Amino acid sequence: MTQDQIRTLTALRRVQAFMNAAVENPLLANTTVARRRLDRVVAELTTHVADQSAVTLVLRDATHHQYARRETLFSSYLLPLSRVASVELDDQFALEPFRMPRRHTSVARLACSARGMACAAGAHVADFIAAGLPLDFIERLERATDRMLDTVVARARAGAQRAATTATIRTLLGEARKLVRIIDAFVTAAFSSNPGELARWHATKRLRAFRARTPALTRTGDHQ
Repeated sequence: MTQDQIRTLTALRRVQAFMNAAVENPLLANTTVARRRLDRVVAELTTHVADQSAVTLVLRDATHHQYARRETLFSSYLLPLSRVASVELDDQFALEPFRMPRRHTSVARLACSARGMACAAGAHVADFIAAGLPLDFIERLERATDRMLDTVVARARAGAQRAATTATIRTLLGEARKLVRIIDAFVTAAFSSNPGELARWHATKRLRAFRARTPALTRTGDHQ
């Protein structure tokens, strides 16, 4: 949950508390519809903010797995294969597919390099096994590549869900701001001759806290 969301929900709940305390005041009878709508919006906001926090954790977890799995693919599979190839293969043309990609290359490019090495290694299986690689080293490389690519799907799904939740929160904040303005008009008129209560209301609502802006989604992980 962002600080803006915390402040906004706190301000909305202050308004709810004020209106609940004044529920029996006949001067505020005309705020009933707006108050009910505000209650609904606050309830929905609370749910969506919780959902946003949860999906953000899922996104972070998927990003962590992506870093870990790409590092495993790079260091535990591609690097040994490339080094064995540089020793066992004399033909420069045959060595070309086993050149290591940049360490911080994108997930997509790293996967392409891994697929290329796995394909090229098929022509030299006996040489690689004789050098100490496992009998199923190609299958292991392909599984490691698949596991890394699985994290791309997980991150994309979580990112899309967070974007949808963020858009919903932005819409709800805009609706809440409008409802508070409607309520404000009625409360200001009702307490126009009661400066003390009017001052308490103005301190309660703090409309400046109702900002529809939400922070842009931060980019995590590699370019995909």
